[in-house]
Amino acid sequence: MTVEYSSATDAELKAAGTNYPDWVHQFTTLPSSGYRTSDVLSQIHDLALQIISDAGATNPYDEATAIQNYLRDPQNYTYTLTCGTGANVTSAQIVVPVSLPTVTMATPSVPSLRIGQTIYLDWNTNAATPCTATGGGPGDGWAGSPPHYFVTETVPGTYTFGITCGQGHYAVSAQTQVTFTNDPPTVSLTLTPNQGTVANSMNTGYTLITVNWVANVFPCIVSVSGPDPSADLPTYPYFNGPSGSPQDTRAVTGQYVYTVTCGSGVWPSSFFVMIWRSASGLLPAARMRPA
Repeated sequence: MTVEYSSATDAELKAAGTNYPDWVHQFTTLPSSGYRTSDVLSQIHDLALQIISDAGATNPYDEATAIQNYLRDPQNYTYTLTCGTGANVTSAQIVVPVSLPTVTMATPSVPSLRIGQTIYLDWNTNAATPCTATGGGPGDGWAGSPPHYFVTETVPGTYTFGITCGQGHYAVSAQTQVTFTNDPPTVSLTLTPNQGTVANSMNTGYTLITVNWVANVFPCIVSVSGPDPSADLPTYPYFNGPSGSPQDTRAVTGQYVYTVTCGSGVWPSSFFVMIWRSASGLLPAARMRPA
């Protein structure tokens, strides 16, 4: 099957005029008979003229665009049922939403990954089908239908991953880019804020700190050690991506060390020393210690 698409610009279509070839004429008038009554045809004609007038359209292209926009507006689809006559009339209405197909792809959570890592490409559509993936790298399994969600690249470079859903004029597309490098494994870790307050006797007034990390390898595990007896409990495994931002709080004042370890084997870690203080007594500010 061969499919051809027009390459005409909006400006060219606006200036095209009405000197149509003979084969087009059959589409410029309505049939003399059909299932619609003359009253309905008159209403359709009058509505089309009103739409064109409201849009200020002055050429066939703008006129067609105005009618298309009207038909795609869900606010214009209200169905009314009227029963009875005279003083015994009653009616009910229902609005039917009509939406165009959409497809979206999530932006990667990190700017780059090390080659050999597997990325999860998240995309979704509002029931537009079929969906076909394009781009990616040779043999990575992304391109085709249906596409794979997990992709691994082994050659450094910036890869574009696209997804197209629907057909013809109702086809929609989205894409995202991911850079794979041969850089050594790296991870960075920060805390926000960089010092906290433990809870008082009423279990209020405490600080929730956010542990932020970004790596080019994963999975990543964040752990914390310090004077709080429960410090060895909050271990946060994040296997779906090389970044995260869990929150934490402590019950005992003192110095705590937060550690994030990413990848497998001998991979680097980052350490962040966090000072937790009581509401009445300040301790030294936090300091960061790299791997």
